[in-house]
Amino acid sequence: TAVSDPEAAGLAEDGMNVTGTSDLLPLKEQVAMIRELMPEAKNLGESIFGENRPQELRDKHPVIEGATWHLIGHLQTNKVKYIAGKAGLIHSLDSVRLAAEIDKQCTKLGAVQDVLVEINSDKSHSVR
Repeated sequence: TAVSDPEAAGLAEDGMNVTGTSDLLPLKEQVAMIRELMPEAKNLGESIFGENRPQELRDKHPVIEGATWHLIGHLQTNKVKYIAGKAGLIHSLDSVRLAAEIDKQCTKLGAVQDVLVEINSDKSHSVR
């Protein structure tokens, strides 16, 4: 995996990271839980939190200081606007169309977005 700025993306130099995720709780409870866990996570050298819903990443990003957010779920092109410039890393770039939308939204913000590209190694054709 090549990332333009591993530190900005919240990645350790050795390539190993633990990404905390929270789900199935109301947003207010998730934020409280993450705030409570942040000091301990930082003591362990971790501050990466994963979110699989773009709107929740958008809502959590400004209220939890010191966290690096990774989008770990599927990303639809119409939801890129919610996370452009906020996600340290998008784990699910799976189409040229999505790449173009990420570029478009980041260009508006003057931001650079690190992504992990999904490659279909199967010989069958992708639907996307």
